[in-house]
Amino acid sequence: MRLSRLLLPLAAIIIISCGSHSVASYCGVYTIYDFDAPRVDVAPPTGYETFYISHYGRHGARYIYSENDYTVLKEVLSKAPLTALGQEIRARFDSLYSVLQGHAGELSPLGEEQQRKLALRMRMAFPEVFRGDCRVSAVSSDVPRCVRSMECFLDGLKQEGGLAEIDGCMDPQLLPVLKNGPVVHDNTDSLFLARFDIKAVYSRLFVDVPYAESLAEPLFFVRSLYYFCAHLPSAGIPEDPVLKGAFTLEEWKLLSYLEDEKFSLHGGWSRPENVARIWPLLENFVNEADSAIASGKRQVRLRFGHDNALIPFMAILELPPFDVSMFKSADCPMAANVRWIFAKNHRGEVTVKVQYNESDVSPWMPWEDFRQDCIDKVESAKQLLNK
Repeated sequence: MRLSRLLLPLAAIIIISCGSHSVASYCGVYTIYDFDAPRVDVAPPTGYETFYISHYGRHGARYIYSENDYTVLKEVLSKAPLTALGQEIRARFDSLYSVLQGHAGELSPLGEEQQRKLALRMRMAFPEVFRGDCRVSAVSSDVPRCVRSMECFLDGLKQEGGLAEIDGCMDPQLLPVLKNGPVVHDNTDSLFLARFDIKAVYSRLFVDVPYAESLAEPLFFVRSLYYFCAHLPSAGIPEDPVLKGAFTLEEWKLLSYLEDEKFSLHGGWSRPENVARIWPLLENFVNEADSAIASGKRQVRLRFGHDNALIPFMAILELPPFDVSMFKSADCPMAANVRWIFAKNHRGEVTVKVQYNESDVSPWMPWEDFRQDCIDKVESAKQLLNK
């Protein structure tokens, strides 16, 4: 039975997106995970009890991606003559820079707390899985923020005690599974330059626009200023209206839209071959589920990586929120996660559902049917890539 037919009952299920989509706070893939969003969590059929959870999570909230973004802002704002608004922005930047510098790419304290909270919520939502001899195993990519996310999640699980076995590691053999993102990239700079008025931002901030433009590549400067503003919440710092004042509301909305476009085109999510490249992760989910079911024991399998694997993973499954052509990167906030929840009855019959950001995106369905659909998707992906 094809997954598309299995999903027909979802017409009666409200699919919740767990990223914030308000215009004022929309920050694309840098959006903060919304723990307060309403969620759908349908209990397993009568006579079934959950016994296995298979999970993939994006790392938690982090600081800005690259120190180069801080460097270009400091360079230009310190050397170019500034307007009154520019002086306010430089003062605000300087006050924050001393706190943020040196942490680019790292998991922030907020990101650590997110993972602990997600772990605790998992234990509270599925207490029957964590009873008795439950074994928890975790792996992460080799990127430090992912390793730290794993450590904090496991710390969160340990808070309640009572777990017989729990371990986590960075497994080099699984790196292709955890980091197998797209390899086809499009340069979106020309598209950005054609639609965004960079000079308008420079005129707002600098007295001598040509001189300011000579200090650094203007596109890099504007994007770095956007990233600086957008990353403040993930660093545990409230949005700053003075810094965001460098942009009009319409410019901020356009920047957010162009970031979505960059991730869609540069990441190539709309290209079938790029979605197909995530097949090792799907195969890993299936194989490890088979092993867990055969063991007859309660288990939790955790994986920690990046958005460039999580997004195509949901796309190859053809499940919300990445089952449609309209790409919204805020639907994959920092700490986003997918998990397959397994339940069985006394006859050993297994049913499974998929959750994204703790909310159901599929109904309960027979494991045999879902498994076959996943195997079909893996084989189709391999065939597509071998053409």
